[in-house]
Amino acid sequence: MAGTSRSIQGDIKAIKTLLGGAVDEFFIFKELLQNADDATRATTFVLVYCPGLPQANHPLLRTPQLIAVNDGEFAELDSKRIRNLNHGTKTNDASKIGKFGLGLKTVFARCEAFFYLAPTGVKGSSWYNPWDGGDLEDADKLEWDADENFTPDDQVLMRHFLEQHLESSIARGFAIWIPLRQKNHARGLKHETIGEWFYEPTYLNKFHHEFVASLAACLPLLEQIKRIVFHFPNLQEEWILNTKNRLKRSDPKDGPMALNGQILSSQHSIDFYSSSDYQSKIREESIQSDHWPKAESEKEKASPQGAALFLVQPTSSITGRFEVDWAVFL
Repeated sequence: MAGTSRSIQGDIKAIKTLLGGAVDEFFIFKELLQNADDATRATTFVLVYCPGLPQANHPLLRTPQLIAVNDGEFAELDSKRIRNLNHGTKTNDASKIGKFGLGLKTVFARCEAFFYLAPTGVKGSSWYNPWDGGDLEDADKLEWDADENFTPDDQVLMRHFLEQHLESSIARGFAIWIPLRQKNHARGLKHETIGEWFYEPTYLNKFHHEFVASLAACLPLLEQIKRIVFHFPNLQEEWILNTKNRLKRSDPKDGPMALNGQILSSQHSIDFYSSSDYQSKIREESIQSDHWPKAESEKEKASPQGAALFLVQPTSSITGRFEVDWAVFL
């Protein structure tokens, strides 16, 4: 046969290398949040827990799921980009951080395959199973590997679940369904999986107010998204960004930029102040660095950005604290 054959083990190794070991929930959902902002130009991002769809044809859809939904743009071509393991689409576009690129693949820290629903009325709903096809031995295949297991009826069930739990404008949006890894998802005599993490009933305890507030604190760093909603059995919160302007990936000639505002929920608030006075300097230093990413022999045509963001929020303790951390979106 002409051409090259696909190596499944090579793809799985590439995903494991991308994950680089232990990945926590904040990292995964920060990546999904950024991807929704950059790839789909969404204004609302929602995280939903689903205990499973018992009537689904596909076995993975009957297991507990996390669902990331947004109201952004999606085209049929994006379906192919999602299943492209090694590249996003940012190489020749300096204004893009990435469009359904490597950041989206961080969900494999919690699953062996994932589903995605295109917005209502748009073609492209499918799933991404890196174990499917290629050179996988029959002994290592599982019942849910075949594409025909994911039926149109399953897609109807998935959309119906969203319509039951979310406002209609969001329920009709783009959704990524993440079937949380189970022990019976392991393959063959070696019990191989992409990651070493497995779902336990106590998993939902990770999603508490402090986690939600930390993810909401990313809002000032985004260009489009101004609202984050969490819909879990033990937690339902909504955070909204309140500011007159946004940080943006700007051109060097734009000069310094500053902004301030609040991130608000029904019971809490976070004040923020930001300045990007040194962005021109960091841009030049980053591009000239030997560590700047390359596409083949040429440096990628992306535009680095830098800013100082200060977050101020009430504390329940007697004394406050000051924290300094890096916020890097790739």
